[in-house]
Amino acid sequence: MKTHPSCPEASVHLRAWMAALVLAAVACGDPMLDDRINRLGGEQPGVRRGPNHRPGQPCLVCHSSAGDGEGPEMSVAGTIYQKPDRDIPAQGARVDITDASGEIWTVWSNCAGNFYVTAERWQPLFPLHVQVTHPWVTEVLPMESKIGREGACASCHALQAGPSSAGRVYLVDDPAAPDWPWPICEDDD
Repeated sequence: MKTHPSCPEASVHLRAWMAALVLAAVACGDPMLDDRINRLGGEQPGVRRGPNHRPGQPCLVCHSSAGDGEGPEMSVAGTIYQKPDRDIPAQGARVDITDASGEIWTVWSNCAGNFYVTAERWQPLFPLHVQVTHPWVTEVLPMESKIGREGACASCHALQAGPSSAGRVYLVDDPAAPDWPWPICEDDD
């Protein structure tokens, strides 16, 4: 950078100002992402951070390259519940995820009903097709629509079904169906 011969310190001041501006921009982060993280609320009492925490929430808000979550970056993640009316986690559900190239990735839900694929292990090509099975359910539950771009299932499958949500993912549609045993989570189960 050329400076006026009578003002050599201008170059130093300009560089310092530009560096401060870049640092300020980086420090500000993404206000929309910050808002999404804040809306998630605090951790559940007695549940450590890890594979069992925050069931039903959009995991990739924190566990993505843009998020600030501790632990792994995830490419696909979600929660499976047993039936409507009771948010009993469905442990042991098999989740088959097929990407646009035809590659299939299979994961199982843990005691909190959570499942995930780390970004380190798989970078799927969107759109994705998902189907869920469980040993206690005779039918296969295919997703009726493809997942276009967001790997966090709760981004579309929020608590209540409505115009912007398909509702949670349940293995059984009948709320009168008998409850299965409530899974007991061991550390990092």
